[in-house]
Amino acid sequence: MITIEPAKKQHVEGIVRVCSEGYRQTYRETYSTEYMERVIREIL
Repeated sequence: MITIEPAKKQHVEGIVRVCSEGYRQTYRETYSTEYMERVIREIL
């Protein structure tokens, strides 16, 4: 069973990890690693 609840401070690290990895996987053949890491750092 899945429970949906509002994100709390303790969820932030996991959300950032999932979103960052999704970005890397989606654009790995389009952008350089250096560019993607810079974009991720700027967003954080």
